[in-house]
Amino acid sequence: MEQRDHFSNLITPFEQKGLAVKTHHYQRQNEAVYAVQIGNKDLPVLLLIHGSPGDWTAWKDLILSTNLAEHYQLIIPDRPPYQSSTVKGGDLSSQSKAFTDLVQQHCRPCIVAGHSYGGALALQLAIDHREQIAAVVSLSGTIAAPYQSPRWYNYLGDQWWVQKFLSKSMLASNREMMFLSSDLNALENNLKELDLPIYLLQGGKDVLVNPGSPFYLLDLLNSVQLKYNSQWDHFVIWTEKQAVVDLLTGINL
Repeated sequence: MEQRDHFSNLITPFEQKGLAVKTHHYQRQNEAVYAVQIGNKDLPVLLLIHGSPGDWTAWKDLILSTNLAEHYQLIIPDRPPYQSSTVKGGDLSSQSKAFTDLVQQHCRPCIVAGHSYGGALALQLAIDHREQIAAVVSLSGTIAAPYQSPRWYNYLGDQWWVQKFLSKSMLASNREMMFLSSDLNALENNLKELDLPIYLLQGGKDVLVNPGSPFYLLDLLNSVQLKYNSQWDHFVIWTEKQAVVDLLTGINL
C-alpha cells in the first residue's frame, strides 16, 4: 500500500500536466526491467537513461518544467539493478542485453539519451541494437575510455569489509564503475562502425566526468556534434534544463 501511494504521488504531477503515464515490466524468467512511459504514443520515442546510481525519477524535473513531452513520447527505465528493475545489471553489455525487449517494443527507431553513466549505455545500446536506434545523446557522459579509470573510493568500495556497509544501489554503482574502463575500451572498437548522429553535451566545471571526454570522441568519430559550455557542471539535466531540451528537440532525423 505504501509503495502504491508513493508511485501515485510521483505520477500525479504528470497527470496534472495532462501527460499519460504507464508502467511496464519486461519479464525474462524471474527477472524484469521496469520502465515508465510518459506522454503521447503518437510522437517519436525518446529513451532516457539515468546515471549511476539513480532511477527513472532523475528525469522528472526536466519533463515537468519544460516542453520536452510535447515533442516526444518518453520511455524511462530503471537501469538494472536499480529501484524496480530486478535484472542483475553489471557491465554495459549485460545491461544492453537486458533492454532488448524494451528496445524492440518501443524503438522503431528511437533516439536514446543518457546522463553520466547513461551516456555510455546509450552508445552501447546503439551498437547492440543498430536498427532500432536513430541517434545517441550523451549528457555529461562517461564516454571516453582514457578518462574513466576507477577512483580511489571505487577501489575502497570493492573491498568486502566496506561492502558490508553499502546499500544495494551503492554496491551496484561501485560494481559498474569498476567495469567501466574495460567496458569503454571494448565499446571503442565498435564505435567507428556506427552510422548515426551522436550528440554530446558537456560542461567545463564537471568534477565527476573529465571535461575532455567529449573531445576524445570528437577526434575519434566523424558523426559527432558537441555542445560545450565552460560554466556548466555535471548535473546538467537539473541545472541546465533548457540547454538539454534545446539539444534534444533540435535533432533532425
